[in-house]
Amino acid sequence: MIQDALRKPGQCRALSSGWGIPCLLIVMLALSGCDDPVERTQLNRISSPTGDLEAVLVRSNAGATTGFVFSVHIVRNHGSPSEPNDAVIGFDRTDDVDVEWIDDVHLRIRLTGGRILHRREYWPRPGSPDLPRVEVSILHDVQDDEGSTPPEARNSD
Repeated sequence: MIQDALRKPGQCRALSSGWGIPCLLIVMLALSGCDDPVERTQLNRISSPTGDLEAVLVRSNAGATTGFVFSVHIVRNHGSPSEPNDAVIGFDRTDDVDVEWIDDVHLRIRLTGGRILHRREYWPRPGSPDLPRVEVSILHDVQDDEGSTPPEARNSD
């Protein structure tokens, strides 16, 4: 009782009892061994005409309670996608995608259905030295739940 009265306001009882530091160390060790819970699988690699660059289609899976998320990355030949945020497109709710190089500086991505989560029109990001600038065109054919293109999304051509 007297020790409780002498404890400073806000002071943790576990820390004052001598168990705080070992508990803190156990928690830190447990968290330091945690890996990235997202599993990323490279599904396809498409080489540019000269072979200097590749477009890499990646499927990401964060576990049983989430759906797949797909992304397309541009990398140097035999490189690997480094950051999920470096993708030129991220999408979900479909795996119907076609990726093709028009030439060494133009990449076309055709997506049927699904939802685009993010997109970039150019690669690499500004300020990346010694990399050619690639223009990315994205063609998105929006579909409703039955698989048909809604009238408001159809081209008028």
